[in-house]
Amino acid sequence: MDKPWKKARQEELEALAGKDGLSKDQIMELCRLLQPDWSDEQIEDHIRKEFGYLINPGICIKSNYKALSYIQNGKYPYSANIPINTNPKLEDELKVFAKHVILATDWKLLQGTLIHRANNTPFSHCWLEATMADGERSAFDFTDAEEERHCFHIDTWNEACQVPPQKYPEAWEAFKDADYVRREYTWERAQRKHKQHKGKFEFWFSVPPFESKMFD
Repeated sequence: MDKPWKKARQEELEALAGKDGLSKDQIMELCRLLQPDWSDEQIEDHIRKEFGYLINPGICIKSNYKALSYIQNGKYPYSANIPINTNPKLEDELKVFAKHVILATDWKLLQGTLIHRANNTPFSHCWLEATMADGERSAFDFTDAEEERHCFHIDTWNEACQVPPQKYPEAWEAFKDADYVRREYTWERAQRKHKQHKGKFEFWFSVPPFESKMFD
C-alpha cells in the first residue's frame, strides 16, 4: 500500500476516535485528494478492502449467516477459501482451517459489540462460535471485507476483542454498560430473526449511539 493510504487510514482512525465517523463519499473524496491518478474503480476497490467494515456494516452479518447456512447443510463455506492469519503460500494452514470447520459442532451465530483493535472503540459485529473436536469453543469470522478468515480459541478471541467488559474494564471505562451487547443464536433462531427482518442483513439489536455516525 502506498504511503498516502497509510495517512488516509490514520485520518480515518482519528475521525473514528473522535466519534465523527466518515461516510463513503467522504472517504472517496479523501482518496481522490491523496491519489489523484487513481480511477474511481481503483478507489472503490481500496475502499472495499480498507474501509468495508465502516461503509457496509451488514457485510459481516451476510458473510457469517451464509457461512453458517453452508455449514448446516453439510457444505464447506466457499467464502472461506482464503488462508487465515498466515502467509498465503502456506497451503497447509487452509487445510487445517477447513478441517476445523468440518469437524466443529454446536454452531452459533453471534451479534454484539467488540472493541476494535485499530482505534480501541466499540463497534457492532457478527461472527460464529462452535465447539472444536477437542471440546474447546472457538470463534470463526468469515467476513468478506477481510483479507483473511479467522479462527481463534474463544479465550484468544475475547482477549483480542476486549470482552466482556467486566474482564477488561479499562477498555470500556469511557462507555456505558448498555453499550456492550452479546446475542447468541442457534441456526433455527437465526433464520427466524432473518425472516422477521424481511431478509435484510442487519443487526438484530439497536446499534449503540457511538456508532450512529459511522455508517451514514
